[in-house]
Amino acid sequence: MRLQTLILSATSAIAHPQAASIPVSGDNGEMGGIFGMGFSSSPPAWASGIGSALSSFASSSGLSSAFGSLTANVDPNTIISKLVPAGPEYPKGKMTLADFYDPGSGPYPAHFITEETLGNHTIYKPKTPPPSNIKMPVLIWGNGGCTSSGTPYAPFLTEVASHGYICIANGPPGGAPPSLDLPKEAGGLLPGPNGEKIYAKEAASGAGFAKIKDMLDAITWVVAGNAAKYGTIDINSFITAGSSCGGLEAYSAAYHNDRVKLVGVYNSGVIDAKKKYLLKEMKAGIAYFQGGPQDPGYANSEADYALLPAGVPAFKASLDSGHMGTFFTKQGGKYGRTSVALFEWFFRGDQKGKAMWTDPASEGSMVKEKWNVTTKNFS
Repeated sequence: MRLQTLILSATSAIAHPQAASIPVSGDNGEMGGIFGMGFSSSPPAWASGIGSALSSFASSSGLSSAFGSLTANVDPNTIISKLVPAGPEYPKGKMTLADFYDPGSGPYPAHFITEETLGNHTIYKPKTPPPSNIKMPVLIWGNGGCTSSGTPYAPFLTEVASHGYICIANGPPGGAPPSLDLPKEAGGLLPGPNGEKIYAKEAASGAGFAKIKDMLDAITWVVAGNAAKYGTIDINSFITAGSSCGGLEAYSAAYHNDRVKLVGVYNSGVIDAKKKYLLKEMKAGIAYFQGGPQDPGYANSEADYALLPAGVPAFKASLDSGHMGTFFTKQGGKYGRTSVALFEWFFRGDQKGKAMWTDPASEGSMVKEKWNVTTKNFS
């Protein structure tokens, strides 16, 4: 009888599996949050060197600290291309310091700063506040590798900010993108606009790994009114976005967060199949930017797009750039232009931005720029 009871109990468990739990918050203390891979956001010592290298995206200081003399005379772009193969749309050549500090193509020239009241973050904003009738959405950015280094994506984030947005990246300034042509005298550190030394070596290697709390703290800081001096901030129009592991952070920071209206998942998607059920809890619009089939995030984002709840605005655009996108060139390249077009359409009803995404015959259409584009539930 006891054996029969055990068999019946096991059969019942198989026929009626326990319902998956629905977390209240996207922050479970792990790297990438509830959509991440289950790793601690305070990794063991062996992972810290990897994080430092990733956070600087192979700036010479980050590579040399991780691999020593092996990389002394090797182009960082070469190493990155071996680790993460690039596609034909990945920008070629080096980026100059002038291109890195370019104020963007928008009507409000932008730059990045830090604030003592928001430590361990880098803020991108117009240099002069836009007119008071311009409501400014806020983008909270997660870096590749879930690292805490606020400037590798500076060309892209400055471009977005120049169109009347506030962007806040995880981590302090100091890290450089792999494409930046650093002068030898810089010693691998990100120089100032005129080549002057302004950052310590520790800043160039980043501050380890970011936490979901970092993104949530940035939202709280903005809602509390601390960004009001930058312009008319729309505290109910947040974007959470990020590249690769940062895309998982973007998912988690937006989870059950009504202030987040759009999630930008760049070269990323939920890796752990057991966590994909959480996508049914997403309420904000979601935009996927893919680097083509060779992008390791491509298949995951394709699956995610198909699993989104009915009615959720969704956007999917793929460019054969590979996993690194086009972030690391002047104004963020094609990723910068198409992201701004989407944000302008989504938040401000801009018809030119809409046409870029939806009308292949329009001026500047994404299709003409070699993107494959799909949208649903938004007009």
